[in-house]
Amino acid sequence: MRIVLDTNLIVSALVFRGLPRRVFEAVEGGLCEFYYSVEIVSETRRVLQDKFGWDEYRLDRYLPGLWSFGERVISHRRVNAVKDDPDDNRILECALAAGAEMIVSGDGHLLRLTAYEGIAILTPARIPTHPTLIRIDRFDQVNVLGKHLECGARTSAAVPLELISGLMRREALSSTLLRAHNMQRPAVRDAHWTRS
Repeated sequence: MRIVLDTNLIVSALVFRGLPRRVFEAVEGGLCEFYYSVEIVSETRRVLQDKFGWDEYRLDRYLPGLWSFGERVISHRRVNAVKDDPDDNRILECALAAGAEMIVSGDGHLLRLTAYEGIAILTPARIPTHPTLIRIDRFDQVNVLGKHLECGARTSAAVPLELISGLMRREALSSTLLRAHNMQRPAVRDAHWTRS
């Protein structure tokens, strides 16, 4: 899955960690591919300097490593979908140039669009349930947003029903296949996968 992150999310991942950092963990884990543009690089540097007081040394120490996880694209098409904050259009332009399937953002202007030309726009809190970010490592293990969950007798890690539904759609796992591996689908929200 190709994703573009808005500048505020990138800054939050560097400064505050939390959910934005988990998005980069998904990138590091190979669950998605991260794309950025020169405009995103420039705005990230500016925000870190102006709002958080990062000096050139700190910027040059951390940012190249962050960009090394992604791929830079060149935006050839200009967009004017966000009138209230024209800088947000640079995120849309990058996503179009990258052929992205998702923009991850905390920006209200972008989130109000919900999607743009087939590109989903989601908050970091919503993407763990996005089916394309769920991967089966083994039949008793699920990888969600780069976080490894074991589902079964060896652990009590809860797997929300939304994740299982997405997993079932993504991997087309049938009840027969689950039974063959001695697993049961939970019947209620936030139930655990259990071994029979």
